[in-house]
Amino acid sequence: MLNEKERRAHKYKYNQEESEKLPENLVENLAEKAIHPNELRVTIIGGHGEMGRCFRRMFEDFGALVYVLDIEDDLTSKAVLQRLKLADVTLLSVPMASLQAVALQVGHSLKSHSLLMDLSSLKIRETEILLKSTPENIEILGAHPLFGPYPNLKGQRIVVCPVRGRSWLPKLVYVFRQQGLTVLSLDPHKHDRLMSMVQALLHVSMFAFARTLAELDEKSETNIRPGEKSFRKSQTYKISPPIFKLMWLFTGRLLNQDKQLYSAISLDNPYSIKSLKTFSKHLSEYIDMAERKDKEKFEKQFMNLKDKFFSADDDIMQQSQNLIDFFIDEEKSRGAR
Repeated sequence: MLNEKERRAHKYKYNQEESEKLPENLVENLAEKAIHPNELRVTIIGGHGEMGRCFRRMFEDFGALVYVLDIEDDLTSKAVLQRLKLADVTLLSVPMASLQAVALQVGHSLKSHSLLMDLSSLKIRETEILLKSTPENIEILGAHPLFGPYPNLKGQRIVVCPVRGRSWLPKLVYVFRQQGLTVLSLDPHKHDRLMSMVQALLHVSMFAFARTLAELDEKSETNIRPGEKSFRKSQTYKISPPIFKLMWLFTGRLLNQDKQLYSAISLDNPYSIKSLKTFSKHLSEYIDMAERKDKEKFEKQFMNLKDKFFSADDDIMQQSQNLIDFFIDEEKSRGAR
């Protein structure tokens, strides 16, 4: 009987030997292969969006010829099909909800032995969509930028999930590194499992923090006065220590992003439920400790977590203090304006 990896390899017809080469752990020492800018023609579908523009700048800075299409364009028109037939790399920078429809429209119009890649924040379902939407002679690479659409990409990180073909992977690694990116490689399942912790768990805990804060502050005497929208004006904020304010700041940053993107990241990941149930289990344990005033158990877990995550030579205190000092200076500067 076929195991899961074999079943996927058989169903989507990328050979088992390639499937077994998929990295099980985060890999940074990927081989690269130099490619001359004149040898790289890129079509970006969704190239007018923020992330699409970011990757357009990156490829153009490298020297590649870049052609941009919008998701609303007629992707089946003769002019578009001609562009797709010329592209060495076709990049789908579209909302995850639109990925399947776009991939189905263009998947069989791509240049033979070219590369199709996406920028979705999840990878299991997304790479399967790309595989099912294309013939076997199209290479497939899932990519996940671990950054926003910043003008300067130096020092930023991108995860790649190669699922079909290997000839374009070292060339893209070369391009990314030339533009200052650190390239990491993961199997799609390992990617989504890790993202259930660093994205779904984090985001949902921040949503819960905001909802709890909104409910408790609403019932207190220190809530925001009618007509005041900014939590900064509340007495709760004014008496808060810097760490609380930083937590509120990053929660606010999250809540000012695209709601559809974050609902997909938080709820569509197949590993999210396990991560969130684990979080809920431990939160219930801490509620139980509080009700029983079990300081001994709390302090024991406190030390166990400290030993698990931090070594004696870790500079976490200094790093966090630097962040706090910077935030305090920023707060002072805001007050002076």
